[in-house]
Amino acid sequence: MLKVEKLNRGDSVENTNKLDERELGGDFESLEIIKVIIYSLIGVVVFFVPIRLDSQTKTLIYHMSYKLQHYGGNFIKICTVVFVSLGGIKNIFISRGEKFNLKKMFIYIKLLSVLIIIDVFFGSNKVFLISDNTTLILKDIILNLTTLLPLAAIFMVFFDYGLLDIVESYFHTITKKAFKLSGKTIVNIMVYIFTDCFCGFYMTNRLYKSGKIRENEACMLVLNFSVLSIPMIKYIIDEFNIDTIDFLPILLVIFILSNMILSRVYPINKKKKSYYIKTSYKETVHRSDKLKKAIKKYINNRKKESIIKKIFINLEEAIYVIMNVSPNIIIVLFLGDIIINNIGIIENIKYVFYPIINLLKLPYSNKLGEFMVVNFYNAIIAIDLIKGNEDYFIRILIGLVASLKLSPLSSLMVYCKSLDFSISLKENVISYLLKTMTVILIYSMIYYFYKGYII
Repeated sequence: MLKVEKLNRGDSVENTNKLDERELGGDFESLEIIKVIIYSLIGVVVFFVPIRLDSQTKTLIYHMSYKLQHYGGNFIKICTVVFVSLGGIKNIFISRGEKFNLKKMFIYIKLLSVLIIIDVFFGSNKVFLISDNTTLILKDIILNLTTLLPLAAIFMVFFDYGLLDIVESYFHTITKKAFKLSGKTIVNIMVYIFTDCFCGFYMTNRLYKSGKIRENEACMLVLNFSVLSIPMIKYIIDEFNIDTIDFLPILLVIFILSNMILSRVYPINKKKKSYYIKTSYKETVHRSDKLKKAIKKYINNRKKESIIKKIFINLEEAIYVIMNVSPNIIIVLFLGDIIINNIGIIENIKYVFYPIINLLKLPYSNKLGEFMVVNFYNAIIAIDLIKGNEDYFIRILIGLVASLKLSPLSSLMVYCKSLDFSISLKENVISYLLKTMTVILIYSMIYYFYKGYII
């Protein structure tokens, strides 16, 4: 694979009043405008519009994914086993000639992922995994990755036909001031919220590779904005019996406030403000005629490339990601299953969170500490571990931390090697601790203010 040197284009924002002021006209431009409308609508409907089918209300892309899993059955499972096998074998070939170390040992351990996934799909489910819950989570994550990610990769092509420019035109000023992000990233954030983190990671990397967002923006998206997911929110509300009207406003306020803070601290403030490649594409500020100027910008910068070709390129990249990420997920869940069932390990680590828990005088400190540790591994397993008769305040707090999906070990950390920008283990851990403590602190302030302790 050819290495592309990262080039810095600076932080200047070009005002599109300098663009060619010719009116959009002519048959060709009219066809382009129609294409913008149709393709953008396809992308929006597939990813973001809930549709009720088979007594379930989900977005169209989720309906398609579940149909593939239902009608594909064993074929999808066999394809998954093949992807996992190829991913493990590929890593061994790449590592040939290297000295044996911890990294190389982990590569060889990945071969075990093939046996684990075969047992999960076609065996007794009792050979490798201790917890039935871990087995169900593993099956769900891997099947969703194998079906949902390729579908998302195919339909993300439709975002390239003007939608990103239109969204940037309307939101750039807001997102830049609040989160130091380009306005077009709103579409990426919506993908995180309406699908899952893996589809969001894929789109973030795609935007970065195409020179549309900077490295610091890409890192900000995967660390801070990949945390919210509608399916997870629904699950938490049901599991903890929380009133939606109580929960959602607090969740949104904390999501916005925490990201305004975290976008300005380590590790984001240490990331480069450079692009992956140099292109003619530039950020824009439209002060009037936003829609018209956004479409004009798209037409001026469009590339003459077949949509079919772009779909196949995206699909190829998605399959490559599945091959790389699937073995990592399986091994992480396998090792985590062993560690989580060793209570002594959790008991020793949970004291990291005691200072802030005790400072804010939060009840159930023992359970909260355990939850914070296990949540780093997987939110659903953490919820099942702590779920009990806690009071409403604690249930909302746990729901907030879990629904903001602060679980990098089984999501971002298994995906990191498939990204074209670097996020280290240290940055992942520090980011998790900062996010968790920020959420707890903001919610406690809201709660105590509500209770009248702060005047």
